[in-house]
Amino acid sequence: MNEGVQHIGLVKVWVLLRALLVALLFGGCSQLSTTFPQDVRPALSYSDDQVAKHYYDGVSDDLATAGLGLTGLQAKAPLFLDPNSPSRRELRRSAFYYNINHLIALQAGSGVGALYGRYLSSLDGEWRVPGHELIVPLRYPDGQVATMILLQVPDDFDWQNPCLVVGAASGSRGLYGAAGAVGLWALSKGCAVTVTDKGAGPAYHWLTENFAVNVDGTIQPPNPQSHFYQSDVDDFARKYPYRVATKHAHNKQEDQYWGDFVLAAIDTAFALLNSEFPLSPGLSPKNTMVIGAAISNGGGAVVKAAERDTRERFDGIVVSEPNIPISEGFDYQWELDGRRQSYRTDSQMRVAHASLSTSPLQSQALYLPCAARFHDESDLLQDVKAAWLPTFARRCQDLHDYGLLKARTLVEQSAEALQKLREKGYSTNANPLALMLARNISWNASVLNYTYAIGGFAIEDHLCGLSYAYVDDQGRPTVMPQALKNRVFSQSSGALPSVGITLVNDENPGGPRSLLASNMANGTSDLGFKSLLCLADYVTSSRVTQGLDALAVSGDLKGLPAIIVHGEADNIVQVKNTSRPYLVLNANTETQPNLHYYEVNNAQHMDFMVAVPAVRKYFVPLQYYFESALNIMFQHLRHGEAIPSSRLVLAEPVRNVNGAITREQLPEILSNKTRLISVDDGVLVFSD
Repeated sequence: MNEGVQHIGLVKVWVLLRALLVALLFGGCSQLSTTFPQDVRPALSYSDDQVAKHYYDGVSDDLATAGLGLTGLQAKAPLFLDPNSPSRRELRRSAFYYNINHLIALQAGSGVGALYGRYLSSLDGEWRVPGHELIVPLRYPDGQVATMILLQVPDDFDWQNPCLVVGAASGSRGLYGAAGAVGLWALSKGCAVTVTDKGAGPAYHWLTENFAVNVDGTIQPPNPQSHFYQSDVDDFARKYPYRVATKHAHNKQEDQYWGDFVLAAIDTAFALLNSEFPLSPGLSPKNTMVIGAAISNGGGAVVKAAERDTRERFDGIVVSEPNIPISEGFDYQWELDGRRQSYRTDSQMRVAHASLSTSPLQSQALYLPCAARFHDESDLLQDVKAAWLPTFARRCQDLHDYGLLKARTLVEQSAEALQKLREKGYSTNANPLALMLARNISWNASVLNYTYAIGGFAIEDHLCGLSYAYVDDQGRPTVMPQALKNRVFSQSSGALPSVGITLVNDENPGGPRSLLASNMANGTSDLGFKSLLCLADYVTSSRVTQGLDALAVSGDLKGLPAIIVHGEADNIVQVKNTSRPYLVLNANTETQPNLHYYEVNNAQHMDFMVAVPAVRKYFVPLQYYFESALNIMFQHLRHGEAIPSSRLVLAEPVRNVNGAITREQLPEILSNKTRLISVDDGVLVFSD
């Protein structure tokens, strides 16, 4: 028997006695609102009998890669033995594969195994991590799942010198949505890992068929184990058959709780460490090194948690490309090469209704198709570019007809659209990705998703006649095959479009059609232009405005050691609207700020794209700098080493479509290929 299993088995009687005591005291539930009061605002609880516990031996399966190892992660996606009835292990393995591959670049030439993720390569064979994995849903008082919590405890966890890395999944991803970016590094250090899905995840309810995704990824009719389901929506389901409700959009819980979910994850992790591993020395944040770490909006959630924390749970935080919700209209300046520039931040969502002066998110949805018409600089997707040129030209014309562009010629309209994007924080260094980002409706979907979520709208509100459904090859809503339903837990990011589920325009004159198949004019789709104009009315509603106000950060990290890493070419979460102003806000708020900011030239948001040689020609992997920052924080907390001051890292791509990324392209944070960054009297200064 494995030592970890013996560890639990030796105290089985103790565990039973403790469980009995908990049952007597709390009626079978561990009440987070009682045990950990004050600073976790939602009333959350978990039931001891709902903690799913698994041990992985590090051979057939493991904590880091679900038994795939680097070779398996780099190979073709694992298949289900029976697509109509996958096992729990198959669902988990597939979730690891897709989440890691969609977060970091894993293919040869990207630097994996040599520059970052070095623990994945070993002369002793494939790196795998044996240990325990526990998963539990935290619930609201009405029994609905608020958020899922995962805890991984590797066999080499040092109980006498413990460390815990707490993360939040990026985007709308599920629990394994932090596996590649954070979990792998944490496990390589022998740390325990806890993750929250932030109340999102691939949790769908097919209303007509009345099936929902369970917390373990299986598909069943709505039941107490459902991750999410809608009730009292029969009228909507009859009027709009085959529609899909999604947890992030339709659960009516505003995203303002994301930071609270991170705090709850820490509290839950320690409760589980001390109840399920009772020979532990009574772990708590007082005797355990706790590092908050996440990327994208998961990073934003960690920042919110650190600001809200009143119990000193964290020892430090490290976030990459964080979507930090700065208050609208925060004025700041930066100075580069002797030139000073003023900038006013925009919320990622907010829109000034009168002039339709759009937010960064809505700007991308509106203007990027037109800007990409002449400003995509890459060789990406050249085989389909010609097919999309009429659609992009149509967007330029629509913008002009609506009065959002003044230029008259197509070339001038495209240039004006690009300038509109620049004014909203767009980095032209990301132009090589413009075509790829413009040719789908993901921007439209993001606007719809966050309007529902932040405004707390119900699915019956049916904003702008848009809904979600699986569609046939004509774009008509229809029943989703069971085999595809079984893939959403592992393959969906939790945000739509995904796995065949897409946006549907229910106001299409010829009947409901997918957004790409509707609004046809001269044989060309308008990419949801009318829907975007309609959504602007909701984005300016008091419900969304109040939700946005509740999301805004304070800038007060209470002197906590913190590192932010961000790519200058990030056009999903622009540095000008998030990390740069947060550095200024923090400096203006704290008397002794301890925030360090590393901005990386030629790094962008979708790091997994660096696996594609045509992308590697233009961009460097940000994951290398995220792991470098994590190592810096680890050494600072464990050994007292100083954290380098803020700086701009002058990284350069290989500029060769067949080239491999080497250390030459990735200068160290402490090197002569950097520029210092400081905040001087409220001005962000880049200096030599």
